[in-house]
Amino acid sequence: MGISKSELAKCLISSKALSFGSFRLSSGRISDYYIDLRRIPSYPESFREVLDAYEQVIKGIGTDRFARIAGVPLTGLVYAAVVSLDLSKPLLFVRRERKDYGMARFVEGEFSKGDTVLLVDDVATTGSSLLSSAERLIDEGCVVKDAVVLIDRNEGATQKLKDHGIELHSFTTITELYSFFEHMR
Repeated sequence: MGISKSELAKCLISSKALSFGSFRLSSGRISDYYIDLRRIPSYPESFREVLDAYEQVIKGIGTDRFARIAGVPLTGLVYAAVVSLDLSKPLLFVRRERKDYGMARFVEGEFSKGDTVLLVDDVATTGSSLLSSAERLIDEGCVVKDAVVLIDRNEGATQKLKDHGIELHSFTTITELYSFFEHMR
């Protein structure tokens, strides 16, 4: 059956993953709300519901569109790891920085050139984190056609990724959730 958007809004509030105030985002923008999905795994029932939301989106895309799943550092990796296990798809993870020891890789895990990879992240704002991870995967010979987030903040990520041939899929947008938040504040 899956989680509804109103249930997701309640989940975000009850787990304190949604805060109102003044916040600087990783993009540098100031926002009057902050969604912190790093909190969700501390609440197992909410974690399962959020994972179900991701899986609803991914199954809607079609699991035949990709061979592997990659998590965007850091929160995206948490969700990608469980989703890859649930869907029996191999997991990759993309580093923010190349380590200067060992194999000195940006992309960890088993893959072959030409493998199609689904990117998973928590929230999309400008799309810069998703695009950076996609570029690292592409540099390694992978193909990235799709990216999935739980929430799209409607601040340019969809177009930025589209400009690079990547379709952004989200369970919901902040616009869709905002009416639920207003009733809960």
